[in-house]
Amino acid sequence: MTLLIPAVWYRARAIIERRWGWSPVEEEVLLTLRERPGTSASVAVELGIPRQVAEAAVSRLMRFGLIEVRIAPEPALAMTEAARAHLLAGRSLPERAQRREMTVSLVFDKLGGSVFRRREVVIKPVNKIPKGAMIVDFPNSDEAETDSSMEERVRHLLSSSLRSGEVFAMVRANLSLIENRFIHLDLVRARDGALPEGASDALRATVREHLTSGRLPSARPSQPARPACLDTPIETTLAQDQVVFGGGDHLARLEEVVNAARSDVFVLSTFVAAQDDAKARHGQERVWAALERAVRRGVRVHLFFGSSLDDEGKHMRAMGELQNRLRAAGAGVAAHLEPVHSHAKIIIADDGVDGGRALLGSCNWLRSPFRAHELSIELRDGAVAACLDLFAAITAAVPTARDSRDALQAMRTALRLKPGRLLDATPTEDGIPATLRIIAAPDHLPLLRRAAHDAEERLLVMTHRMGSPMIQNVFDPAQVASERIETVQALYSVPSGEVKKRDVRAAGEMGGGSIELRKIQSQSAMLHGKALLWDHDDIVVTSFNWGSQTASEDKPLDEIGLHFKGDGIADILQKILETRVLTRPAEADGAANS
Repeated sequence: MTLLIPAVWYRARAIIERRWGWSPVEEEVLLTLRERPGTSASVAVELGIPRQVAEAAVSRLMRFGLIEVRIAPEPALAMTEAARAHLLAGRSLPERAQRREMTVSLVFDKLGGSVFRRREVVIKPVNKIPKGAMIVDFPNSDEAETDSSMEERVRHLLSSSLRSGEVFAMVRANLSLIENRFIHLDLVRARDGALPEGASDALRATVREHLTSGRLPSARPSQPARPACLDTPIETTLAQDQVVFGGGDHLARLEEVVNAARSDVFVLSTFVAAQDDAKARHGQERVWAALERAVRRGVRVHLFFGSSLDDEGKHMRAMGELQNRLRAAGAGVAAHLEPVHSHAKIIIADDGVDGGRALLGSCNWLRSPFRAHELSIELRDGAVAACLDLFAAITAAVPTARDSRDALQAMRTALRLKPGRLLDATPTEDGIPATLRIIAAPDHLPLLRRAAHDAEERLLVMTHRMGSPMIQNVFDPAQVASERIETVQALYSVPSGEVKKRDVRAAGEMGGGSIELRKIQSQSAMLHGKALLWDHDDIVVTSFNWGSQTASEDKPLDEIGLHFKGDGIADILQKILETRVLTRPAEADGAANS
């Protein structure tokens, strides 16, 4: 008797990383050469260690760029300037890292959620069904498995088998294999408790129930995996030029990013403008032209839209029109006609050399007329790899997007395997070291409430719309903050739904006039950016309309925010808002979309 269990076979190369520090001998050698140049022999004499130990330490230090050979005034070993600056800044030597690759082949059981090593189970293609076998069908409406979802299962599989000091880093997914298979389970042996090593408790219980009752079990759809980037802090920097404010600045930055790309450009916009859309044509012609130039250079352009509010199919048709236009310029166009059901707005591209750039915020890149007060953040290099993970997770359910996801994974792999400097580069004068966290949809309102309780000097909430949730979402937290601090501001542009302007004013006055409520809308401009800042060190730039939206735990990727924490980071955004919004009338026409 054979029971066929639906499963996914996954095969890829895993990257394993080992980190270790420097020995006291190496640090002593380095400090000795800091005082005066010398040789391995002179260092050995000064430290009282065998010469071969000194030579081995010098060799390792030279390999990592901490010691160099100087010819003048005479040949000698000396500390490099980068190492000298690092030590004089009072920083210890960073850990060294070494990577190795290994092939991983696993089978994920769709009935009980087990993760098996390939050699532990018998699997066969879905079109090779033995006679008399009982078949558990693949679940209906199942989430498509991707490299991102399988990566967590690789981590689980390898967790107990790595060498001492090693950790799983990532999968090199550009050459991966993902196939549906059936696990062939021998029920005679299973009756005696002989299940493959790694079988989950859920699978064991399901098999026991089947053997007792004779009823065929049903596989449940997989729950979409929460991307690891949502729970992993990222150490980065933020400079003023990375804060992009205003429609014109967004259009110029898009052209800059797309013009620099040499490999891939990924765009996610909530909406898509039709080729004959007069309202959007002001800026979209420049967007389309930039994408056409990229395609002619051989860049692959991957386009997605997010809105599921498309009963008449206008965004799908507009995407089709844009696809036809771009394909007239070249073949490297993947314009996906199904929505990803997310309000996030993202552009990611390579930077033309060996790095990457990403823009996340409020701008609907494929529909905006670029005349509203938009707000986005540009991320670079290390943080871009996390954005690629995020983009892959958001677009995972689009069935036509496999090639685009492969391109995402290839760029992510290249960024994460990019050789890094052992010593940190000297930070730019305006680059502030910061910790970045990517905020999922249901995490926004708890963060706002926490900020309202933690703020000691100021709190500012910026939203495009004020709707029926505005009191509990915005005004209640703002009132909590206003009981302790003087500067509490709420900026918005338009009321939403049944809410009128007078309702918004009344809600703001409930706090006794302690909340400064500003409506940023005129014939020349409206506010479309969404942000939160408090005190001097924290900002959130997001696609989430604080005053009109709610969020579901079941749909974490509906909205995406970026939370930066670093000394004086909030001052950067506050200064921009004071210059562009708060202290002078807006200068541009205010068409916007949510």
